[in-house]
Amino acid sequence: MALGETFGGVSRMGAHIAQHPDSGFADRVRPHRQRIRALVEPLRGARAGGDTASFHAVARQAVGEWRLIRAACLDAATSSQHRLILERWFAAAVAGHHTTQLHSQHR
Repeated sequence: MALGETFGGVSRMGAHIAQHPDSGFADRVRPHRQRIRALVEPLRGARAGGDTASFHAVARQAVGEWRLIRAACLDAATSSQHRLILERWFAAAVAGHHTTQLHSQHR
């Protein structure tokens, strides 16, 4: 999910938050997306080089940044019901049970 943030893939509910003009969501998540984007090449390099320890260290950094994006998304929820839907979506997505479509900002 962290890598999805690097190409603009966001959940339908996340797209709804981003469209809310007063949320400040885009500004809040921008630095985390940039840090994840910067980790892509080190992640690829570690994988290509078979450096498992480095791969996992970089992946942990990306996951940490994604957790901050997740927190921003939950904080920007427009209602308690919206927050609950987001929490369930994130839980299902992380568990690998989610099939909802993503919206790409780069279509």
